[in-house]
Amino acid sequence: MRESFGGTMMFWIVLFFMSIFIAFLASVIKYARVYKMKNTLINYIERQEGIVDPEEVANQLLSYGYPYNSYFDICVNSPKEDSAYYTMKLNATFTLPIISYTFNVPIRGETRLIETGVIATSTNFIGQHCWYNCKPSDGNCESQAKSITKH
Repeated sequence: MRESFGGTMMFWIVLFFMSIFIAFLASVIKYARVYKMKNTLINYIERQEGIVDPEEVANQLLSYGYPYNSYFDICVNSPKEDSAYYTMKLNATFTLPIISYTFNVPIRGETRLIETGVIATSTNFIGQHCWYNCKPSDGNCESQAKSITKH
């Protein structure tokens, strides 16, 4: 009887540590996947030399496999006329299934300074324009602009 109890207990201990290892491995893979999406999106924006609206970003993220229920933020920062750079924040969403707890890990990125393309043809402003809490599934965002007047 003693041997069977020890074997069963050892089985549960090994199963417990294997489940922790598998959960850790799955979360690292998910984080790396969202990080790769962020880098691909930065490359897309730099290649297109800017974007017009957050729907374009949402469509690109959906084509990369970004989850429908996750949010993203994107800002256009214009330090001078006819140039801008984009900053973005994608969220890697993790859910703990036993206690139904969901949390987001933000992954931030920034493009290089873009001086031609969409920026040059759009309305010139100096400042920052941001779209917050954009959801790829519906494309709705909260918009906020901080324009700085030229002296």
